[in-house]
Amino acid sequence: MRKLAIAVALSSTLLASPALARNGAWYVGGEFGAMIVEDIDVDVGTVNNAINLDHEYGYDGGLFVGYDLGAFRLEAEVAYKKADLRHARLRRR
Repeated sequence: MRKLAIAVALSSTLLASPALARNGAWYVGGEFGAMIVEDIDVDVGTVNNAINLDHEYGYDGGLFVGYDLGAFRLEAEVAYKKADLRHARLRRR
């Protein structure tokens, strides 16, 4: 797990770059990466943490397009994220 986290951090540093555009020009870009979804505890009525949702590793990706106006940019982005549910546990108290 530790090696995976280091590899993800290093690869994201190498691949990350800002969208570069000249004044009055269009630009496009994309991004893709892995994600680790933390467990989610759901409260039901007055019972705290009644359900625990455990997810597997997932991924996310996105595309963006924009126009540089000089001091400002107009940009539109679309993204998709997916992480499968490993299991849901009902906690009884």
